Amino acid sequence: ECHALKRILTQSTMIFSEGYIAYNSRALTEAIGTTKANNTATFYDCRSLRKFTFGEESAAVASQMFYQCYSLKELTLPSKIASIGAQAFYRCETLKKLKFLPTTPPTVENANAFGGIPASCVVEVPVGTLAAYQAETNYATIAAQMVEVES
Repeated sequence: ECHALKRILTQSTMIFSEGYIAYNSRALTEAIGTTKANNTATFYDCRSLRKFTFGEESAAVASQMFYQCYSLKELTLPSKIASIGAQAFYRCETLKKLKFLPTTPPTVENANAFGGIPASCVVEVPVGTLAAYQAETNYATIAAQMVEVES
């Protein structure tokens, strides 16, 4: 609950420790770091987070990682992301673009992972992977929003 912290800029190889790192932060606007499956609720309820950059070695979007990040507009998931936890993007109501770089759709823990993402959000997937993403379990809530793009 650091209400004055504005930025967390680590080396892209630094791994965030387990969960709730920036829970309920009100001023945090930008963060960079590597993530893994146990980083549960890292940015839970961050009202000002606008930009997050995953480190290249990031392997997962943890459960509730961006839960209620009301200011997050755009997010790119790097190619090594293999799993997305429950409610990872739940209530990210201002998200305009979610870009997937993995050529194999990451496993999604449950259908609530994308709950609350607006219908206007564009979900980009690599060329040649649209059918695989749309058919993958727990992507149904965003399947109609998917478009193929060059990486």
